[in-house]
Amino acid sequence: EFLAELSPDADEAKIWKIIQRLSPQEIRDAIAVITAKEKNGDYEAWLSALYYRWAETDPMAALESTKQLKGEFLADAMGLAVLCSWMSRDAEGAYISLKKDKDFWHEARDMLVRTWNKDTVFESLKRFPDKEDARILLGAYCFQSAGDPESRAHMLAALKENKDLTGREWGYSLLYRSWLYKDPVNALADVAQIQTPWLRQQMLRDGLNSQP
Repeated sequence: EFLAELSPDADEAKIWKIIQRLSPQEIRDAIAVITAKEKNGDYEAWLSALYYRWAETDPMAALESTKQLKGEFLADAMGLAVLCSWMSRDAEGAYISLKKDKDFWHEARDMLVRTWNKDTVFESLKRFPDKEDARILLGAYCFQSAGDPESRAHMLAALKENKDLTGREWGYSLLYRSWLYKDPVNALADVAQIQTPWLRQQMLRDGLNSQP
């Protein structure tokens, strides 16, 4: 039924309903059929849906399969479909499972911190007792938060108050770096008020490297 409906202009809703009824083996068979086509890019949307569905039952197997796809762009796009599926159900579990995966670890980290906000970030960090995890995730959240004035102000105040916070310097570093890329004048003016010579020096280096 799936193969009969398969075409670049097929009805998306109808295809998705069929995909939801496929067994894991049928999903793998359908992926094999599509990836064997010479112009499989025409069927990218359906391939993405198949990988999304496969990740609901076996995300690691689905992710490993994406690495075998020909073409870096296609592999990345299908890997993202798997991550979106996995993260929507178990963001923390996905991050922990992928900590040693060189291909998708950074994406898992960034997708995890996007599920946090200024009211939940510190409670969320408590669920990661490993100090290196806490440092990495705090830095990633700070980098993300720099684009929103309210979140940025909240994090700057929190970093200033919590001097014993794990990853504090890394958080400062990535927050200001992200802010610098977006708004160098105000970022440099703000960091000049902080009595932290290493941070001011780093900001100048980053600024000169990115926007001389």
